[in-house]
Amino acid sequence: MKLKVLILMLLVFSSSTFAQKITANWMGRLYGEHSDTKLRAILIPGTHDSATYAINKKSPFPKDAPKFFKIAKKTVAIMSKTQNEDIYEQLLRGNRYLDLRITDYNNKLYIVHGMISIDLETVLKDIRRFSELYPREVIFVDFQKMPKPVYYPQLHQLVQKYLGNLMYFRDIKPKDLRFHHLWRKRKNILSIMNSSKFTKSYQGYFNRDDFLISNWANTTVKSTLKSKLKKSLEDQNLNKFHVGSLTLTPDTKYIIKGIFLKKKYNIYRLSEQVFNSPGEWLPQWRKKGVKMNIISVDFEEESNLMGTVLRLNKEALRLL
Repeated sequence: MKLKVLILMLLVFSSSTFAQKITANWMGRLYGEHSDTKLRAILIPGTHDSATYAINKKSPFPKDAPKFFKIAKKTVAIMSKTQNEDIYEQLLRGNRYLDLRITDYNNKLYIVHGMISIDLETVLKDIRRFSELYPREVIFVDFQKMPKPVYYPQLHQLVQKYLGNLMYFRDIKPKDLRFHHLWRKRKNILSIMNSSKFTKSYQGYFNRDDFLISNWANTTVKSTLKSKLKKSLEDQNLNKFHVGSLTLTPDTKYIIKGIFLKKKYNIYRLSEQVFNSPGEWLPQWRKKGVKMNIISVDFEEESNLMGTVLRLNKEALRLL
């Protein structure tokens, strides 16, 4: 019996390792001989609220958290944690867009989503570790929620410490950015800050308003998500990078149910409805001529997003 368990564990580990070998350097493998490819022209997988994996019922609240959160701490935790894997694992799995929300806690910078998650420094270390191993994998680091301006110097110092020499920046239109622009400079990180004040004060960062647009359906209903996401893709500004969030979001009614029925009503259970949706929706939309760029999901390891993205990108290359 023990031998069977050991063999099963080895098979799972070996298959996981093999999968990571395929996904860890997918950009370099697919576009190594097509470096003129525009990043705006390919499908890029990403994670929504990427660094929430450390949230649990014992996590502290940020200063601006609503008071009633403290009454339902377990519920807030199961509604706030949208990823299970750390950033390094997410990158190994092939994700190239990271959605980071930053706040201050005890005078340090942390990831936040309802509750305090991991410290930003750990996240940046993971990004650097991966980026050095796979220099052809272009990573979009989207600082979507910024800390208070008083913490901007600390944020800049941390990012420069770990990512500074890997960051690519030039005054170029997003729609014109190609793999060779980064590869020739031996850079592979695009740092995007959601603050014009920050990008005017510090060099090397893209201002989010000029560089990227994201759409969020804000619904618990799968059919509504599908229609809103498709509409946002059809109406997108092709001059900027576009993030389509293929995620369901708990509303007040759903959260109240979660207070009493935690195992049935939580963000993981809600997200289960769309784990297979990338494989269903993205190929349909591609056939109809809908242009897609960055797609982010919750609990990416449970989703079929990565496999779908690789297949569709390969198909597009065959048409060149």
